[in-house]
Amino acid sequence: MTREEILSTEAGREMDALIAEKVMGEKQPIYVHEFHIDPIYSEGHNWFCYPSFYEGDICKWEPRNFSTDISAAWEVADWLRNYWGTFELIAGLSWHCWSELKDAKIWGTGNTAPLAICRAALLAVMEEG
Repeated sequence: MTREEILSTEAGREMDALIAEKVMGEKQPIYVHEFHIDPIYSEGHNWFCYPSFYEGDICKWEPRNFSTDISAAWEVADWLRNYWGTFELIAGLSWHCWSELKDAKIWGTGNTAPLAICRAALLAVMEEG
């Protein structure tokens, strides 16, 4: 992905899947499991499967809501801080997430804190190449 594509990706399933795979390092599970009522989580806890009555109690793996749920986004922020060493979240007319490693600086923005954090984390992964 390019910088422009990352900064234009909105909060939602696409962003969440990118975070689960590229930042948290866990691809979408493909294994089939037995019937269950309660949600189950993948090994890395980045994907969950919750059966839907409206889909015949068949469930599909969904990424955690990193880009819309602040508690999930804090895990991404923790990754950013641990991996890059710095992390700063700034509130203004929009949210800004800033981090720096050596000479590289990343700056993610969004209309919510979780989205700004997710964009910054994807930019960090892109910067590392």
